[in-house]
Amino acid sequence: MSKQKGKYARKNDYLFKSFAKQKQSKENYIINAVYSRINNKELKPVTQQCVKIGKKYRKIDLFFPQLNTGIECYEAYHKKRKEKDAKRTEEIKDKLNAVVLNKKYKQIKIDATLDYDQLFSRINQVANKIKKKCRNLKWESQEETIKRIKKSNTVRICDNVTYKTHEEVCSLFGLSGTQKGAKILNDKYHIWFPKLAVQDENGKWKAKDKKWSNKLSEDWKTIIETTNNNVRRKRSKRDNYWKTSKRITFAKTKDLEGTVGYRFIGVFKYVYEDGETRIYNKLSDKFVISKVLKSIKRLEIYY
Repeated sequence: MSKQKGKYARKNDYLFKSFAKQKQSKENYIINAVYSRINNKELKPVTQQCVKIGKKYRKIDLFFPQLNTGIECYEAYHKKRKEKDAKRTEEIKDKLNAVVLNKKYKQIKIDATLDYDQLFSRINQVANKIKKKCRNLKWESQEETIKRIKKSNTVRICDNVTYKTHEEVCSLFGLSGTQKGAKILNDKYHIWFPKLAVQDENGKWKAKDKKWSNKLSEDWKTIIETTNNNVRRKRSKRDNYWKTSKRITFAKTKDLEGTVGYRFIGVFKYVYEDGETRIYNKLSDKFVISKVLKSIKRLEIYY
């Protein structure tokens, strides 16, 4: 019982913080009303969800990651920028469809300029529409999600899990111990923990690692790895292994709740290099854990 109390206490804290983000009164009323009328405790809401499009960030007023569905509140000024809003919606759709693979993104609009009766009716209409999509949903705790992934024997991008440490990732493969950049699993695979570079508002890339700059493409299909600060790449006896071995990649990132950790972004392979730059392309959005469980030899530190 104590575990259950702890889990639901964390859900309460999450909801309190999420719905405290709203500053605009109309938007605040609408998204609270929608979520309340859906009345499903297994549906996880995200308010002011940021979506990075190139150098800019777009925000979704209310987002349900389990459904890949967003609610947008449209006020009077939106009627003067229909073309811009349509382009913005397409950009968000393209980005989320590339990284959330279980369901295609859908946007639902609510016109905040409607009179009381019309707005009341529209909110109910939207809530009922989402209710129908909520069958068999479960808002899992971190521990429950990891347990399910182990049982399913497969890690997927659409799991959308942030693992807190390298050790938590390695436990999926029955491993323990500490490491830096990667873990050798066998002759064909290793786990990679890159710190991804980010772009500022001016489009300038900023590396999160002192030695390496790892740039992930917008569609999550390519990683460009470059040495930083003119530090030449050290060649070693294992250099050919790092080129030929496929990379089960868990990138360091920040999740929707602000937790820093490691998220699975796919299986990548080395394609070619140009000087101190190496290019890796994605092979798959999922990985079957049993592919390496029986053939793990030993662990070594990379970098």
